[in-house]
Amino acid sequence: MQQLQAIQAGAAFRVIVEQSYFVELTEIRRQTIEWQADVTKAFAKGKISRALGYYERASHLHEFQTQAME
Repeated sequence: MQQLQAIQAGAAFRVIVEQSYFVELTEIRRQTIEWQADVTKAFAKGKISRALGYYERASHLHEFQTQAME
């Protein structure tokens, strides 16, 4: 008796996409200000430092001290 091969993560979804119609989102419509759209793209690509840099340059990044937990 042979065991079935393991299905790789995402393999079933990939087959569905290859054999059917799909829609891909390629533009950002919610953020109408360019730098805010750039932040969204940077976060989506995992470029966290770059995204936070946009917020910092726009004075939208603030640091606060926190109280120590007892």
